[in-house]
Amino acid sequence: IDLGALEADAAVGDWPALIALFKRHRLNAVAVRNAPAGLEEEILANGLSIDVVSRREEKSAEEPVPAPEIASAPASAVVPAAAAATAMIVDTPVRAGQRIYSRGDLIVTAAVNNGAEVIADGSIHVYAPLRGRALAGASGNLDARIFATSMEPELVSIAGIYRTFDAGFPKDQARKPAQIRLIDNRLDIMALEPNTR
Repeated sequence: IDLGALEADAAVGDWPALIALFKRHRLNAVAVRNAPAGLEEEILANGLSIDVVSRREEKSAEEPVPAPEIASAPASAVVPAAAAATAMIVDTPVRAGQRIYSRGDLIVTAAVNNGAEVIADGSIHVYAPLRGRALAGASGNLDARIFATSMEPELVSIAGIYRTFDAGFPKDQARKPAQIRLIDNRLDIMALEPNTR
């Protein structure tokens, strides 16, 4: 949902009704672009993400671009990465409502549960079930990938290209080791087992 045409102090109103309207037309609202800072908490509270890719695109080429901001929702935990773009390692389960962001790669050695969100400017590696949302290449990295030893996500994104799994992950690859990568503006799911796809 792009709010770029709204005045900075405008209120959207009934987010659940807006999300339901999209669903009636078989559209899944997953993120909000160009959201005024005053609406971010409300957006996150209604289960939507803040589109961090568009914020970086708006910056001019001469202006230094900081890492995308990740606003925290109530009862969520935001874990910032170190200043250098190195891998961040998370050893504890990522619970519903939690959001974790890394400026480099993100490595999670425990489950990412439904309702949780992991975001990285680089690739995302989950050595456990991935059931929540995974957004790799958040700064526009088209080569980023998402890896999991048990792929069961609600939503995946690479460089702003989204795919949701309302009907479940493809049965032949669900709960199996797999990777997701971007090929020709399409998210490709590939098994991590030899000679299978």
